[in-house]
Amino acid sequence: MKRRMLVLLMVLGLVAAACSSATTETTTTATAETMEDEAPATAPAAIAASDQMSTGDSVIIESVDLPAPGFVAVHGDNNGAPGGIIGVSDLLPAGSSSNVTVVFDAMIDGTATVYPMVHIDGDGNGAYTSDDGPGFSASGDVAVTAVVLDIAPATAPSSLGANDQTTDGLSVVIATVTLPSPGFIAVHGDADGGPGPVVGHSALLPAGTSTDVEVMFDAPVDASTALYPMVHIDLDGDGVYTFQPPDNAIDLPGLTADGSVAVTSILIGM
Repeated sequence: MKRRMLVLLMVLGLVAAACSSATTETTTTATAETMEDEAPATAPAAIAASDQMSTGDSVIIESVDLPAPGFVAVHGDNNGAPGGIIGVSDLLPAGSSSNVTVVFDAMIDGTATVYPMVHIDGDGNGAYTSDDGPGFSASGDVAVTAVVLDIAPATAPSSLGANDQTTDGLSVVIATVTLPSPGFIAVHGDADGGPGPVVGHSALLPAGTSTDVEVMFDAPVDASTALYPMVHIDLDGDGVYTFQPPDNAIDLPGLTADGSVAVTSILIGM
């Protein structure tokens, strides 16, 4: 009888232990599944960017604060409100990031308003998808800001051609120049075999091709020398040539299709 009771007690002990183990395993599994399904935080998020001049291919975000890894998605304008997405940043870490450049999917031109907005990487895959919804500020508003882009005139492709020539010392003629935006021909003097200070510039020229452009010298040239006609673009759009480096170099040189400065060299004789 005692032996039967002992066996019964051992069986009951094993059953209780098995139940306890199963309960612990079930609880652990449920906890893991809950943690796996928990969505990343969407608040508090913040973003800041200022109105800026742009080349039309990107915008710079001054600062962005994320509660979880995410992105800055730049929305286009839809009647004064965020519209379709025109560019997305790389994945950003949780915390603060500064000077984030977002490249647009396509060039934009003219003055334009864009809306950089925080989006959280909701599925955690590191790639922006339509399921990655907005981040929210501490007050519950969507973390978005409006930025006015002043698109700078194109500087490329520019080109010009000029021939060696005899001059009266008062001007030089540039055979042809092609501009992507309104600009000027600035004639640089020689400085050790390269472009030096500007000795004269043309009037404002339109975008497109102009021929036989006469450039008057600021002061008479009285000796044979090398000169360097160069394209300069009217970047501020005021129609006035402004290039006095380093402090006032506004109307920068135009560039060729391969990114080189659009300049040529000629010899003038008296």
